[in-house]
Amino acid sequence: MKALIPCAAAALALQAGGLATDYSAARTLRCSVETALELETTVSTMERDGESGPGFGAGATNLERRTVEETFRVVEHADGAPTKVRRAFETVQRKTASEMGGETSENEEQGPLQGVTLELALEDGEVAALVVDGPKPDQEAVLQGHALTLAWDGLLPPGETAEGESYDLEPGAILRALSLDLDGAYFPRPERTEGGAGEQGGRDGNWRSSPGRRPSALRNLATAKWEGTATRKGEVEEDGVACVEIALKLKAEGELEAFSFGGGGPRGGRAAELPAGPAAADNTIEAELAGRLLFAVEGRHPLLLELEGEVSTVRHSEFERNGSKMVTHSEQEGTLTVHARLAAEKEQ
Repeated sequence: MKALIPCAAAALALQAGGLATDYSAARTLRCSVETALELETTVSTMERDGESGPGFGAGATNLERRTVEETFRVVEHADGAPTKVRRAFETVQRKTASEMGGETSENEEQGPLQGVTLELALEDGEVAALVVDGPKPDQEAVLQGHALTLAWDGLLPPGETAEGESYDLEPGAILRALSLDLDGAYFPRPERTEGGAGEQGGRDGNWRSSPGRRPSALRNLATAKWEGTATRKGEVEEDGVACVEIALKLKAEGELEAFSFGGGGPRGGRAAELPAGPAAADNTIEAELAGRLLFAVEGRHPLLLELEGEVSTVRHSEFERNGSKMVTHSEQEGTLTVHARLAAEKEQ
């Protein structure tokens, strides 16, 4: 009989509120998101005036790992929707590592929101962000794009959904769930300074002097076009918590920016910078992910997001320089993993 108690409680919770986050509850949710992307350059060639030769960075590997940890608390709500919340960012960190030709390069940086508490409020139909604790970020972009709701709400069914039923996901909802919608807030690009040093990473060309412009395939995925489907599954248990499982399938297609993750390391990334006005260019990135979202039915909030899949890039450019025609081509393959967990803290 004891084994039936969680199921009965879950059924009552579902009848009471369905799969929708409860923003009227007096609680603090602790949210942790880790995103890791690892790519290997599998093809790299260069052709000058019809003569082929090796390119830059074949065999190079690149890893980017992002960690965001925060607490989320609703301060005010109306009709079940939050109107004022506080988000306290404890960790906003990015680590990168690359290996090429036996040489390795590592870098670690923290975003300007680390140690900052934001109060988000609805003003004239828009979300306004106010720093209530910690240093105020220098760039205005850091305070833009934030929302009053949890990032994973958009993966939940839009209404009553039966077990086994599928529904389409909105592109914006996918970006939020992957924490890609706040790419510019977590790791903003440096503002251009006189002479363009801020955009190019300094006159000496040192990428470390401008971490916001370090090559990033995750930044390319933030501008890609996403689509996906979700399917409501049955009930499962996660660490003793009764949950409803939602299966996810996502995919994306986009274009690589001028400075890409490709080429292998800081030197390879710089080699990917081409002169203006190439005769032809085909620079794409694709991703295909699968995983699941667990929704805690008694707590009425997303509990766990797990996604994993493949990412590939293709960079092909043709251009002329000093009377010579150059053709470069590179391809990358790798994996992307996303792991997010939410838990209600015990009230003091």
